[in-house]
Amino acid sequence: MMMVRDLVQQAWHLEEKIRREGTGQCEAELADFRALLQQIVDELTGLFARS
Repeated sequence: MMMVRDLVQQAWHLEEKIRREGTGQCEAELADFRALLQQIVDELTGLFARS
């Protein structure tokens, strides 16, 4: 699983890029980041389901 610091740093960089270039220019990166977040949620859900 990705480290939280890495995730926060990636979010911060994406936010800055969106501010500079606009959401339309970052749609692919936003989709990738959302997919990553969903993957983490799914992993956590699976871990908690086993508990």
